[in-house]
Amino acid sequence: MNEESWQKKSLQHQKEYMMNNPNEKPPNEIIEVHKTSMPAMHIDAELQKMQGMGAENVSAKDVLIPRLTILQKLSPQLAKKKAEYIDGAELGDFCNVATGDVYKEAVLVIPCHFTTAYIEWGKNRSGLVANHGDNASILKKTARGDKNQNILPNGNVISETAQWYCLLQDGASWTRIFIPLTSTNLKHSRKWMTLCRTESVQMPDGQLWKPPLFWRSWKLVAVEDSNDQGDWITFKPEKGESVMDIDPSRQLLRMCMSFYEDVKGNIVRGEIVDDDSGRTINGTATSVDDKDIPF
Repeated sequence: MNEESWQKKSLQHQKEYMMNNPNEKPPNEIIEVHKTSMPAMHIDAELQKMQGMGAENVSAKDVLIPRLTILQKLSPQLAKKKAEYIDGAELGDFCNVATGDVYKEAVLVIPCHFTTAYIEWGKNRSGLVANHGDNASILKKTARGDKNQNILPNGNVISETAQWYCLLQDGASWTRIFIPLTSTNLKHSRKWMTLCRTESVQMPDGQLWKPPLFWRSWKLVAVEDSNDQGDWITFKPEKGESVMDIDPSRQLLRMCMSFYEDVKGNIVRGEIVDDDSGRTINGTATSVDDKDIPF
C-alpha cells in the first residue's frame, strides 16, 4: 500500500469514527481488527444473547493464523514457475504467505503471545509428521546427529521452534500473524525475548511493574546472517513505541489482549506446513540434511 492510499484509507476511517462517536475526539490513527471490519452497530438484548452461537465447537485446528516469512533464495514466492510466485517480491522481503502481501526492509509488530513447540519432521524430505507442543520430553528420545540435529530412532528430526503470535501493522490496519523461528534463528528469538522481558515500568509509589508482552511495538529489520553452511536473511528487533503511545484509546491494547486469550485458549494456532518442495517453515523450502533451517 503506497503512502497516498494509506492516507486516504486512514482519513476515511477517521470520518467513520467521528460519525459513530460524535462526542469523542478522534485518535491519531484508527485501528482496524481486519480489513473487512463491520461498521459500528447497536447490539440490543436479543442480539447479545446470540453472541458466539454456532462457533461453540471451533478449535485451534479450524482457525489458522497466517505466517510471516523473510523470503530466502529457495522461497517459492521468488520462483517464477511456482504457484506461490509474487511479482515484484525480492530476496529479503517480509511476506505474509497467506495473502501474498510483501513488506520491504522492515515490519512493525506487537508480540501478543509466545510459546515453544517441538516439531517432528519426516526423514528423506517426507514433510511434517507431528507437533509435540511445548513438551520438551520428546528430546530425551533423540540423539544428536552429525549436523547438530535432534534425531529420533526412526530417523525423524525434532526441531525446537519459537512461536511468536503478533499483530502486524499494515497501513492503518493491524493483522494477526504467526512467526515461527528455529535453528540458528533461535538466538534472534532469545535476544528479542530478553529485550521484552527486561522492560519494567516504575509506579508512582516506586514499585516496579512488569508489563505484558504486548506492552510495546517492535520493528523487525531484515539483516544478513551466515555460517559455514551458507547465508540467509534473518531479522534484528528494534524497540518501537509503546501500545499506549500508538493508541491512547486502548483499542489496540484490547486487540492484543484478545489475540493473547485466543492463543492461550487454543482457539487459534499458527500455520506450519509442508509442500512438494520439501518441509517448510515460513514458506522457505529446506532439506532434511540442512544444518540450519532459515527464517
